[in-house]
Amino acid sequence: MLGQPHVDLESGNQSENTYPDGMPVLRIGLIESRDSVEFRLTGRFSVLNNQGVSILKDVASSVKWRVKIEQYSPAKYIYSVLLGKFHDRLEAQELEYKLIEKGIGTRIKIRGGKLYYNDRVVNDNTQFWVVVDDLNSEQEAVTFAKHSLSEFSYQIINEKINEPRALLELFDSEFEKLGEAENVFRIVPESQQVITYIYDLPLENEIQNRPVKYRSFNGPLEFRCANDGKIIIICEVPLEKYVESVVALEVNSDFPIDAIGAQAIAARSKTIASLGIKHHEDTFHLCSGTHCQLFNGLIQTPEKVKKAVQETMGIVLRDNRQVVDANYSLMCGGHTEAYHTIIQDDFGDPYPPVFDGSDQNQKEKYIDLTEDIDLNKWVREEPDVYCNLFNIQSSNKLNCIRKQFRWQINYDRQELEEIISTKMGTDIGVLYDIIPVRRGTSGRIFEIEILASNQNIVLYGMQQICQVLASERLPSSCFVINRQFDDNGFPISFIFNGAGAGHGVGLCQAGGVAMALHGKDHCEILSHYFKGINLKKIY
Repeated sequence: MLGQPHVDLESGNQSENTYPDGMPVLRIGLIESRDSVEFRLTGRFSVLNNQGVSILKDVASSVKWRVKIEQYSPAKYIYSVLLGKFHDRLEAQELEYKLIEKGIGTRIKIRGGKLYYNDRVVNDNTQFWVVVDDLNSEQEAVTFAKHSLSEFSYQIINEKINEPRALLELFDSEFEKLGEAENVFRIVPESQQVITYIYDLPLENEIQNRPVKYRSFNGPLEFRCANDGKIIIICEVPLEKYVESVVALEVNSDFPIDAIGAQAIAARSKTIASLGIKHHEDTFHLCSGTHCQLFNGLIQTPEKVKKAVQETMGIVLRDNRQVVDANYSLMCGGHTEAYHTIIQDDFGDPYPPVFDGSDQNQKEKYIDLTEDIDLNKWVREEPDVYCNLFNIQSSNKLNCIRKQFRWQINYDRQELEEIISTKMGTDIGVLYDIIPVRRGTSGRIFEIEILASNQNIVLYGMQQICQVLASERLPSSCFVINRQFDDNGFPISFIFNGAGAGHGVGLCQAGGVAMALHGKDHCEILSHYFKGINLKKIY
């Protein structure tokens, strides 16, 4: 697969993407949709083209340089109908033969692969996808599936058959052209001590909320043409260093060491489980956004974070087959959510949602959080659960997340009408009501209907719901809506009473902190949130 030589499906060749100590090296894509990028290095470096030929060799500059795209040809895709995903090739072949008997030609695609550490396989997340492909458009794929595959569950996917092509140009600070290359410039520093600064790449840290104006990196960098004709930056970082950077963004250094250790194991597990799956069509392994995990390059990592990552090095969450996709969010609100609500595949949920407390009798008081009447009671009370940090006497270090346990946001009707119309790009008219249609185990909403005078709109998924119904975004989709009416029974305001922050799947970061403060170690924390999953040191 492109850009993923260390996740080798066949030969086990890992030489291109390992560190001298055998540690796998990840390629992280910083997708920022830029026509040009400014950068500066602190030491000597070389510039190579896509053939590995030096354009500039052993140069140094203390000022900013710039890369820009001059010409661009888009990537080419074909469309496929995905009919099933399997861990076992024989099971995939059974479905393939069944379809052949019906006169439908199929192909098995391989995704994921083997991860090596010191020439030893430490994980194998290989998947076998049964597809009907070579369809020229999405509409052609939909029509074919409806006509010929109606008895099957299916999904329309696309596959890149040609990478985008572009002419990249390199300029110095005086805008003098220094060179050009097809598709890629590769920047190779003289040593790991050389730092590369990429400018105007802001990233919001959810906890610390401090935007940055640039990112810094060690090691080689690539400037490539992305699928949208913009520049994508790809950095290379050893797996454990990547985990350290991710954890540093996710936790406060004042958190207990075992809470940070639990986060490190979850982040490492999610990283390994995602390789070859999430970005199998791209020239990088993982992106730097929440689609994968937040990554900000080279940052000042607190010593406690370094210690937690080092002490848990190589430890992952694993079922009886492979490392699991260990998700996490800031605060579940008292009950975690089911895995399939954010990740849809054919393999079922690797771990169940859990009540976030030690006393299961507490849960019985609320019966069913998918019902509005029970959820209304849930969000208005403060159940004795781990992530209820108001129950913990501590310093101000928890104030940044404590307030997310229960929250309230109020909007006048006219203000909310304007917000929804702006977010949806259409005038909804007068807002009559907002009705939850479908909730998950934790009470989070996955489908909601907006009733308005010009049109009714249905929102799907936590991400869209939280984005559209607030000026910025709602902390989570676990909420009930209360309305205030005028004398004629017409709504004049909408009050959102909610619980938690984030999607609520897997590790509750706030709950993990509380458990650690109560003396639980990282093993006990993870066993609570990932029931039925084992901890194993794989390297």
